Amino acid sequence: MPDQTYLGNQSALIPFFGEPAMTNIATSKIARISGAPVLTYWFHRNPDQRSYTVEIGAPLEDFPSDDPIADTKRIVALLEQQIRKNPEQYLWVYKKFKRRPASFGDVYADASE
Repeated sequence: MPDQTYLGNQSALIPFFGEPAMTNIATSKIARISGAPVLTYWFHRNPDQRSYTVEIGAPLEDFPSDDPIADTKRIVALLEQQIRKNPEQYLWVYKKFKRRPASFGDVYADASE
């Protein structure tokens, strides 16, 4: 999933709400290898707090490109767009900004204060 932290050759520093984060870039690579179309899907909890609505999008056009990092930035931008619709439903406790190069600092260092 593009919003999960990942290290190694399947990751890159991609901005997430403007803050660089190690991000999994495998979606683009898997799509290229398999030839499978990539569809977005979003879900949100309904006001009754017991049911969910799931939206499945059409296959992404011109995906994958020749640039897995650009593809991942595109997916992250779509994800941010959806999170903005229901920010209270995103799993904000997940430490998305961990494992970044030391030069970016630790955004969680003051979290316990």
